[in-house]
Amino acid sequence: MPQMVLFMTVLDEYIESVRVAYSKPAGNNWPARGRQIMSSYIRLAAMKQFDLVEKARKQFSKKEVAEMFWSTTQIRYTITGEFVVGLKLCERDYKSPSLSQIVDSTEYLLSLLKEKTVEDSFCLNGKNNILSKEKVAEIVSSGKLTPENNSSAKMLSVALASFSWAYGFDTHFSNFMDIEGPYFVGEGMQLLVREFNFSNLGLVWENIPRVPKRVRIYLLYKNSDISLDWELHTQTKSEFDLAKCAVVSVANRAERLMSAEEINSLIELAANSTQKQVEFVNSLPVLDKIRKGALLSFLQVKGVADALGEDWKPSKEVEAAILQKGEGVWFGRNSPPQKQKSSPASADDWLATFDPRIPRE
Repeated sequence: MPQMVLFMTVLDEYIESVRVAYSKPAGNNWPARGRQIMSSYIRLAAMKQFDLVEKARKQFSKKEVAEMFWSTTQIRYTITGEFVVGLKLCERDYKSPSLSQIVDSTEYLLSLLKEKTVEDSFCLNGKNNILSKEKVAEIVSSGKLTPENNSSAKMLSVALASFSWAYGFDTHFSNFMDIEGPYFVGEGMQLLVREFNFSNLGLVWENIPRVPKRVRIYLLYKNSDISLDWELHTQTKSEFDLAKCAVVSVANRAERLMSAEEINSLIELAANSTQKQVEFVNSLPVLDKIRKGALLSFLQVKGVADALGEDWKPSKEVEAAILQKGEGVWFGRNSPPQKQKSSPASADDWLATFDPRIPRE
């Protein structure tokens, strides 16, 4: 359980949420660790994100800026991906922006989560709740949730999650995938919503498969006690007992129920495409892997750049940084000597990395 303290500030809540998520076993780090992919350009990505966010907050309302990110998870992964870490490196190496500016801008990004959620903005209670109680009740009572495609819906959830991972890497899958809920709907029932947004897939990759631009999977579980955390780790104390489901494609905010045949075809397409994509990425030269990582990093704030009429893509300076440092960082040649410690690193050692109030050593 989260270690709650009285009168937690927004930053305290954020750090506690990150602590809970990062205390769980790490993933596969595919196609490499985040440090290998992002270190050469992370300062430039963070400064781009910082500049765009600061401009947007002066020109638009908080609600409008929040809507420039397609999901809460995209905001979270921006904060703990490049934003805080990269800006603290800029403060250490170039003295700009100042630590107080980094703290203020991070608090602003965190406040956007409150704009997009109805409760538990930091998943401290195991929820990522976006929809109102009225909207959830409408979905559950609509009649579109049935047990007919339960098996296929579960398979599709896995297939599209793997697809998002293959095209977004471990570091940036939030560009394409989100999970909402769980929403408690009575009688031991919980609604989980898995959403996939592939609208921008072609901005990073060539020859993309013909998947729907947006797919939403409603999963109604019974007696499953599901919880989510900052990184979308999904857990249950019992088992995932699916009662009903609905799979819809989304266009212009309108939902269309997908047939069993469409669902099964999409499962096959996603699975085949994922395998080919993993093989393709693994075959890429190191610098090309990093270049794709940079595109995925900058894609996170494309919505903000578009609203401001600015280019979201990595600059020539990013390419120069990748050419200069990319392979060295990837293979560990540019890594500073590690300080010897008398005991293993504690959670506080690495958690400080994500706290904007603590300067980077």
